[in-house]
Amino acid sequence: MVKQVTSLTTGAVATLVTPGKDCHLISIQNIGSNQVNLSYDGGTAYTDLRTLKKGQDPTTGATGLGYVLPGGQALVITIDEGGPSFRLPIVGIMATGTTTLNITTDDAYST
Repeated sequence: MVKQVTSLTTGAVATLVTPGKDCHLISIQNIGSNQVNLSYDGGTAYTDLRTLKKGQDPTTGATGLGYVLPGGQALVITIDEGGPSFRLPIVGIMATGTTTLNITTDDAYST
């Protein structure tokens, strides 16, 4: 799967990619100049059934929470072959401004 995301804002967390059941490799390339803060979906869509705790979404701002992906940088995520069949979506929010992300996975079922 290959897609381009241009709709990120500082106003709300957005789902960037939901890995498919056969996905083992995800690359996210920030081809813009502004910082994106990333996380696995940890907001209201996800509850740990063992602890009943909810995760925390990334937050906006230069010192916001989440994995910082600066402009002009890329991130590669690998998923273990024996990992769970359910894959958490990867979400993001802009620190400031806007950017463009190119996202690629190694399967046809990711969205």
